[in-house]
Amino acid sequence: MTRSAGAPRAARRPSPSFETRSAARRASKLCFCLLVFGLCWLGAGAARAADACEEAFASWAARCEKQTGLEVRARHCPPGGVVLAVSRRGEALLDVEVASGDTRGFRRVSGLSLSPVGELGDWKSVAEPTRAAFDALAGCVAADPALPDVRRAPSAAEPSAAPTAIAKATLPWRGLAGLAITCALGVSALRRRARVGLALALVAAASFTLRWLALPHAFFHQNGQGPDWIAVARGGGALSRYGPGYAEVFSLMARAGNTPEGGVFLEQALLASLAPIGAFAILRAAGARAVVAWPITVALAAEPLLARLGVSESYFATGFSLSMLAGATLAMGAARATLRARRFWLSALGAGLLVAQVARVHPLTWLAAACLPLIVVVGPGRLRTRLTLALGSALALGAVTAALSGSALGSVLTGSLGTEWLPAAAGRLRRSWALAPLALALLASLNFLRGRTRRFVVVAATAALVGAALRAGDVLGSPNPAVAGAYVRLFLPAMLAAVAALSRFIRGRHVRHGLALGVAVAAVFWSVSRWRPLTELPTDALEQGFAMGWRETLPRNATVVYLSRANRRSLVLPLYARGMPLSSSNRPPALSALPGAVFYYRSSLCDSAEGRSFCAALEASVRLGPRVERALPARASMRWDSYLETPVRVALFRVIREP
Repeated sequence: MTRSAGAPRAARRPSPSFETRSAARRASKLCFCLLVFGLCWLGAGAARAADACEEAFASWAARCEKQTGLEVRARHCPPGGVVLAVSRRGEALLDVEVASGDTRGFRRVSGLSLSPVGELGDWKSVAEPTRAAFDALAGCVAADPALPDVRRAPSAAEPSAAPTAIAKATLPWRGLAGLAITCALGVSALRRRARVGLALALVAAASFTLRWLALPHAFFHQNGQGPDWIAVARGGGALSRYGPGYAEVFSLMARAGNTPEGGVFLEQALLASLAPIGAFAILRAAGARAVVAWPITVALAAEPLLARLGVSESYFATGFSLSMLAGATLAMGAARATLRARRFWLSALGAGLLVAQVARVHPLTWLAAACLPLIVVVGPGRLRTRLTLALGSALALGAVTAALSGSALGSVLTGSLGTEWLPAAAGRLRRSWALAPLALALLASLNFLRGRTRRFVVVAATAALVGAALRAGDVLGSPNPAVAGAYVRLFLPAMLAAVAALSRFIRGRHVRHGLALGVAVAAVFWSVSRWRPLTELPTDALEQGFAMGWRETLPRNATVVYLSRANRRSLVLPLYARGMPLSSSNRPPALSALPGAVFYYRSSLCDSAEGRSFCAALEASVRLGPRVERALPARASMRWDSYLETPVRVALFRVIREP
């Protein structure tokens, strides 16, 4: 059919690519302005906090400098403590954390705990100027112990008859707002797919039931430090320096129920049960067909290590669950969207809120959260549009996180944690750049490629970037297989998106069904073969569960004394205010002189080379009446540690006072 001569020519409309580029420029400018504003706020807040901290300790530091000749400066002020930077004639010697309420520190002086910051190894092998500087600072504290702000926290060396008062509960409003947006997007996506929504609900319910009934509810953190996180949820504790997010997420449930651990474990399990739903959303939004997405979703719901994490206190579980939901939010909003779509910006806001919440929990989640925009890159659609959306989402997530959590993250970076871990992280980051040139080379080759080859190169570059980030952030040194695997699982959202993108290259219905069957068989084999190694409890977790059993039988005015730290090894029992943890580097107290009913617990550290002599000397100085005893398997939660005996015998004794 030909156009008649009198018919008007249709107005020429701008090409979609032109509209996309214009919208991309406008959105990028807006996101960049928000990001700059957030970073300025972050820097100003961190500077104000540092200045206030240094000013509060200036007069004390001046008196110490006059006494010793050392240059002392307050670097960071965590709750109930301070980190002091010690130098001489401009040469930095060491940082020392002075805290109240921690009897497991390196040295006790005038009721305060002094601990060098960093991995110094054997103290006797440390350079003489550094040891002399620490001794001189300890002398300052002994001569002038009235450090401002340090004594605000109650000392654990003065046990109380009643449990520690729980601080006022807080609400994780960032996470709740992000979760509300996630739910809104999910309901909209499933509006015409009620059966899919019902099936996902059944998977989540089955996942929760399996974990709650089939596995023991136990602490996960290596080196016996799990109860310290419960103390954070209850409103204090030494681990609060990692950020305020953990207390925000769990403080309300720590107040509910018969035990604080029970409330935290329950909320963790409920939150973890949502992760498979997030995984399904990421897979489908990234282009995987249902026949591929369902086996992977079910496999994650039954995966052994995720099941173990789901009934624990671990920040790995919290970070994984929130990151998975953030990735799902971003993936659902970016699916077949443009920068003009309100749905995309709503999803970026929701994901940013969740990232702002998870970043406050622990620094190990930061790099994994930074990889979330890669989910958008590998999604279906024009590559230029996907890259533009990924840039917009990265800027939006960064701006929201900086605006809502910037000051908290700045406090972590400028505090003792940043001083201790940033050098190690920087070193690993430099070694991880071996993968960065590969990713850049792959991206540079896109202009010379077309079609499916181009898509495959994008997925390969994404995988290389995720691998570089994973390697750079792994500063724990893989203390055991469970912890190493838990860290890797933080990066699963981006990994799942890459798997979904690869599945789009598969042609043919029968081939896709064969792939789904292969995934199912591999998942079953993995779960069956790895269930016991990844879910069996180490000695310290079993010991903490044992303590939760007998602590309820103690008198109200009871104090339980036990060895909690021996060299680098530690063990924290869930006794809170009723416990008096000891360090082998300090002189043991006179147990018979303590007030109230006094109990002595022979911990597993007494069966270690580092703690045996300390326990023997303490037990020889007092009469003990046995109460309960248990033999535990010798499974250290740190691969470089071991026990002297098999099995490890732990016991609770009543201290018998001499008439």
